[in-house]
Amino acid sequence: MAIERAFMRVVRKPWGSSDLLPWRAIPPVDGAVGELWFERADSHAPETALLLKLVFTTQPLSIQVHPDDAFARSLGQDHGKAEAWYFLSARPGAQVAIGLNGPLTPPQLRTVIEDRCIAERIQWCDVLKGDVVCIPAGTIHAIGAGLVVAEIQRRSDVTFRLFDYGRTRVNCMLTRRSPQRKWLPFPRKRRRARRGFAGHSIIRSFSRSASCLPTRGSR
Repeated sequence: MAIERAFMRVVRKPWGSSDLLPWRAIPPVDGAVGELWFERADSHAPETALLLKLVFTTQPLSIQVHPDDAFARSLGQDHGKAEAWYFLSARPGAQVAIGLNGPLTPPQLRTVIEDRCIAERIQWCDVLKGDVVCIPAGTIHAIGAGLVVAEIQRRSDVTFRLFDYGRTRVNCMLTRRSPQRKWLPFPRKRRRARRGFAGHSIIRSFSRSASCLPTRGSR
């Protein structure tokens, strides 16, 4: 197996940070940098199956969900998207959201999203430096403010945003013309964080396939 030097791509986001030290040895930059992507240096080489990012948050990110393999294929995609987070830094009180905090029917889920109160219906968890969170495809999730996260994900550009704090247009459209597949996001069983290596907690969330009723082609 060949070892390659990765090319780093800077991605600016409104919720990002202007100071990336010590994770990136450059002085504070103009504008907010939300993500550093690590890609193959050869732009003509095949894409890797996984994508590694460093994520810097000073504001909460959108509440979102990615499809599982079956639903992604119904949208013309090769596969869905699962991801995992390793927390390199966490301010006191920093949180992430993993799944809903209780079951919802499809009409209830539609109402919660349309009323812009989905943030009150998801399960928020405190996180610490060194924690690991696994997000199966189809799990509603969100990353809060005050975090530096190493995110490893399957390479996919299909994201359904349920709520974005007024920053962008929510792209999860709930209409009668939407596909009739009904994904209901809630954990089968709420699990306590368990202690892991080096005294850090490891949070694992296993949920039913979870999303909403997105319009075909929404991104």
